[in-house]
Amino acid sequence: MAPSRGRPPPARELAAEALAAAAIVLLAAGAQALEGPTGGGPVSVALAYGAGVLVAGTALAAPDLGNPALAVAGWILGRRDPLATAAAVGAQLGGAVVAGVALWAALPGPLAATSHLGAALKLYRNWWEEK
Repeated sequence: MAPSRGRPPPARELAAEALAAAAIVLLAAGAQALEGPTGGGPVSVALAYGAGVLVAGTALAAPDLGNPALAVAGWILGRRDPLATAAAVGAQLGGAVVAGVALWAALPGPLAATSHLGAALKLYRNWWEEK
């Protein structure tokens, strides 16, 4: 990819990055959240993550595969300018947050609470109401 020289990336590229990050979060974190109830193991989570990256790279044609580290690496190597990098990372983080909220809303409360949605941090459905 050639540097964009101070211009933000096209909207199609940003949409692909957001959708790629959302696909990875939905598939990988969803597989991890369902790992206990379905009996799947680490291999199922790894395959789901691989499927997310495959979708990101082929169907969506996301240049950075929905991965902020790849966008920043492109900037460090001089293949992206700072504005394009910030836009790509923002789109990726936005897509990941939207997918995480969708996954959190879709899973039943006890399952979301016990699985922590694939995160190492505790997640409470009503954290703002607890004292």
